[in-house]
Amino acid sequence: MTMSGIKALIVGKGSIGKRHGDVLAGLGLNVYFISRHDASGSNTFASLPGAFEYDKFDYVVVANRTSEHIASLLELERLGFKGKCLVEKPLFTTASDTGKFNYDLTVGYVLRFNPMLQRLREIISGQKILSINAYCGQYLPEWRPNQDYRQCYSSSRVLGGGALRDLSHELDYLQYIAGGWKRVVALGGKYSGLEIDSDDQYMILMESDSGAMSSCHINYLDRNIRRFCAVEYEGGSVIVDFIGATFTHNKIVEKFSFDRDDMFISMHKAMLNSDSSIICSYADGVRTVHLIDAIEESAKKGAWICC
Repeated sequence: MTMSGIKALIVGKGSIGKRHGDVLAGLGLNVYFISRHDASGSNTFASLPGAFEYDKFDYVVVANRTSEHIASLLELERLGFKGKCLVEKPLFTTASDTGKFNYDLTVGYVLRFNPMLQRLREIISGQKILSINAYCGQYLPEWRPNQDYRQCYSSSRVLGGGALRDLSHELDYLQYIAGGWKRVVALGGKYSGLEIDSDDQYMILMESDSGAMSSCHINYLDRNIRRFCAVEYEGGSVIVDFIGATFTHNKIVEKFSFDRDDMFISMHKAMLNSDSSIICSYADGVRTVHLIDAIEESAKKGAWICC
């Protein structure tokens, strides 16, 4: 599919929606938005029906609150949309959010397009993975400097916020590199004094279908901003530092240089060109939502949960 002349509609005009808009405009697409709160500009509509009354769209990006994803996707189905749709992560708030969609639907786990994660996947392909340790932590009040953290959706469980869902990139890429989850046990919830009603951290232990064991710690608490993945496989060790952009393989350190938008560009190009080799499929997105549900169930019951 050529980029020129494609009409893209972005549902949500928050920071992530605007980032998608900037990237798609840079690729030459005609970009429009849906926003209930910021309807300024000739390219912004108040609702999906209003937008589809105005024109037909080839590509839709659903980038509103997680709790609103299912309603937006069902509305697209009702409107007879037959194009391509990418949904921001996670796909749904819980696995009980379901529907039948007769259009091409994928999930925006953009970290899959990080070149260091791709290098890791190449190295361990066909190897026996022994263990994986994933970590992601950032202090929530410092995420969005121009917004009171207590007012953002991340602070609200009912809106689909919380570290477990916000930082579910880790849950996706652990399955992307080691295979689907088989069983999981976890501790988590709200532990800090942050003024939120969503969870602020989870510690997770998971076994994959491949037999690999993974640990994962995600939180809203780390004032140092850290995100890394350490892998032990039969032939060696790899540490990926996503913040420092360094890749260490058996003591050899390589520095990567790329812009965050490069990952978004690659993801959107893959979607528009129907390249499914990397992008998160609808089935993979649903599997991760089931994993999120299982993690919460495990923390509540204090027991292993099987897939």
